[in-house]
Amino acid sequence: MFKGIPLIKQKVTNLDNPGNYKILDVASNLTLYRFARIIVKAFHFDFDHAFGFYNNIDDHYRSTKIFELFSDMPDVEHTPGAQGVKRFFMVSDLYKEDDTFLFLFDYGDGWRFKLEFLDDSEKVYHVPDSYYKIFESHGEDPEQYPNYD
Repeated sequence: MFKGIPLIKQKVTNLDNPGNYKILDVASNLTLYRFARIIVKAFHFDFDHAFGFYNNIDDHYRSTKIFELFSDMPDVEHTPGAQGVKRFFMVSDLYKEDDTFLFLFDYGDGWRFKLEFLDDSEKVYHVPDSYYKIFESHGEDPEQYPNYD
């Protein structure tokens, strides 16, 4: 009997402006690559840079659980021990042992988002790969490429 796919409700906070956050649902079987795309889209950014997920919010260099786009790219240097985001790891893999993660987008500009697990009680039966739902949106989203002139 098919029991459904758990949806994972989480809070995604812009660490440069903690008043800017989203509460969203994503399917637990979503790849981390697709999840990254959803986070970036939710904050109205272009999905045009590398990224990673780290279980140490304060110092991602000291993380013990690391998932990076670079790990999926042949001949590109990545953090030792980092795992890929495109095929094998899902949103549910983030929260098996940790309730919070750092999502670091664009290593140059260093956009940092705190991911907090809230709930996984709701289940759905048919979910497209791109499914997500924003329950709440707080604060003003930053400009990805502000004009500093």
